Parts: sequence; C-alpha cells; structure tokens
Amino acid sequence: MIYDINPVIIVGAPGGGTSFFTKFLRAKGLFAGASIEQGRKDHDHLGYLGRRKWHESIAMSNINKQVMNILDIPSHDEVINGLHTPMLHKLREIDDDWWTEFVELNIDEFLPTLRSEFSFEENDKFPYGWKDPRNVYLLPMWKKIFPNAVVYTVERHMNPIPSDQGPEGKNFASNGLSKDFRELFYSHEDDYRFQFEDFTNVKEVNRLLKSLNLEILEDEATLRHQLKELKFQFFKIGE
Repeated sequence: MIYDINPVIIVGAPGGGTSFFTKFLRAKGLFAGASIEQGRKDHDHLGYLGRRKWHESIAMSNINKQVMNILDIPSHDEVINGLHTPMLHKLREIDDDWWTEFVELNIDEFLPTLRSEFSFEENDKFPYGWKDPRNVYLLPMWKKIFPNAVVYTVERHMNPIPSDQGPEGKNFASNGLSKDFRELFYSHEDDYRFQFEDFTNVKEVNRLLKSLNLEILEDEATLRHQLKELKFQFFKIGE
C-alpha cells in the first residue's frame, strides 16, 4: 500500500454537485491531479478551470474505468440512466477480502500512474487529491491503496432544476430522494461531508476551507463574488 501519498478522495452522486465543489476547491488551491492541472489555463484542455464540468483527474478516471470493466457490475452510464439499485446490490456482494486480494494483485500496475499523478517536491505544502464519479463505487479499493487518504463527500438534498446539458442532473432530480440511490452514494464512512446547499453559507464554506488548510473568505460578499466568477448556478439551490 502507499503511505507517502495522502490524497483527498472526492465522492458524491452524479448530478449532486461534485463538479462545482471540485472546481471551487481547485480555484482555492486544491491540486486535482497532474493530468488535469497541466491544462488549468488552457481553454481547449479538460483541465481548464473555467469549464462547468468535469474537473476530474484524467489518469485516475482511466484507472477507475479499467477496474469497473473488470467487475461484474453495471457501468456508471447505466447507473446515471437509473440502475442505481442493481449497482447497490452488486457492490454489496463484493467483500473486503476480495478488495484486498484485488489490490495486492494489481497495485504494481497502477503504481506508476499514481506516482506521476501526485508527484511533488518535498517542501510542497498544499492539499491534493482527485474527483471522479466512480470513486464512490470503488472506495474500498482506494482506501486500501491509500490508507491515509481522507474522504470528502459532497451531499445534496435535491436538484430542483436539472440542467439540459447532461443526464446526471435529470437522474438526480428523478431518483435523488430514493432510499437505494442515497444508500449507494451517501451511506459510506467519510472524513468530511459538505452539504451542497450550503455553498452560499460563508461559515460552512470557511469550515470546509479550513479543513484543507486553504485561505478562508472574509465575508459573505466575498464568497458570492467568487461564486459568480466561477459561474455558480444559484438557482440550483433555490435562490
């Protein structure tokens, strides 16, 4: 297992606000993986900070997709289209021993990518980690690979006005309150849980920033200014 890389693993539901959450933290100083941060200022790169989505480590997403292809479980796209209950039941069939053996057999294959994605100078001091929608399915694996990782969950109550730009928001609007949906995406243990609806609450946002040793905001006006700069959709939380 890897003890000298201690990432923040960002998890949550598709359509549940993880993209903006990660975008906001990237703007405040979170390093979200070399494969995405290299395009931070490039309009044509997936890592461009001005994008609405996805703010996901390309390298870590590729590992997640590779593992998902090995498992006999629904694909992430199928979950987005409503198969959250079959996914929940399938994941419950995979026990801890299976994950341990899988990691032991495959860690050497993943290691070069993990090292290159989170390679820093010894004196670099900033939070780092990654967001990927598949993290929540594979969290047992990642917690074995990175025993000292911290898990940050973005939880959302409801998506009142889903976007027309993708199926994630519509799926959340349709299924976000169902028991199986919330168990699949929100029943895991974590180290920090942020309520998406609190994004205009400067006290809660500053508590989040403090937990990552990032600079806090002076007041609510400063928060709202930064949210507008990052194109936060206030109507998504009923404002």
